[in-house]
Amino acid sequence: MGSKRRNRVGFLVALTFGLSLFVSCSTMHYIKVNHNHTERLLNSFYQKNGNAFYLSSTYSTFSTVWTYEEDRAVVYRLQNGRIRQKLSFNGIEPFQFGSLIPENLEKELYQDCPMVLDGDMFGFIIDIDHIRHKDDYPVDISCMKRGNYDSVVIMRLVNDIKSYHLWEVEY
Repeated sequence: MGSKRRNRVGFLVALTFGLSLFVSCSTMHYIKVNHNHTERLLNSFYQKNGNAFYLSSTYSTFSTVWTYEEDRAVVYRLQNGRIRQKLSFNGIEPFQFGSLIPENLEKELYQDCPMVLDGDMFGFIIDIDHIRHKDDYPVDISCMKRGNYDSVVIMRLVNDIKSYHLWEVEY
């Protein structure tokens, strides 16, 4: 009788381990797929409009990518590497990136919010004076949303993130 019980416990342990390994590998696959789709959308938006922005989290299977056109913002929410939702916000004020100084952005972002190496990410690709700038910032997005920045461009981005609920995610 003890032998049958031991076999059953051994089987349950092996089954639990196998299922955990399967779920872990599946999640890592979707994280990679989502990251790749986020990058493709960023590059596509940049090629089309000269700007693209994203929010994501290191170990998540979701992200938000957006771009500014003449008078609207176009937002894609991704999950598991697929577009879950497309949004368009019309009638917005045109966005002027010329006053953004990438070197100052890092200083301003990390002034109140610490760098988070395995957490949220904010990044962009933009043209400033016909020069391509691509930057990624590991910053706590919730903290970033609470910040008050000197840069008009950063404040506009933060206000848009809040106004359009660009980082309303469920973990």
